[in-house]
Amino acid sequence: MSHPDLPRKAKELSCKFTVSLIRLFLGILLGCVAVFLKEVAGLGENFALMVSLILLMILYSLTLKLPQVRVLKSPGKLFYGVPSMLIGYLLGIIIASQV
Repeated sequence: MSHPDLPRKAKELSCKFTVSLIRLFLGILLGCVAVFLKEVAGLGENFALMVSLILLMILYSLTLKLPQVRVLKSPGKLFYGVPSMLIGYLLGIIIASQV
């Protein structure tokens, strides 16, 4: 007694999870880049954060081209994974500043 929409819902949930996970790791990476620019490259804190946030926006727009995002049919598909990307960004800053 399977529901006819079950395979589609499962694929959509899998795509949401994949997109969120990809954006989480990109956020962590860019958080580490922000700390690297500040500490190693000697840039000012505000400038390093600005550069890394610009890179974050560029990478976010590139993730919209993922095939997993195209599977998502809802109008809010642009915002899947945004919280995970921002949380990853903050985690990356915390992790890199502890090293």
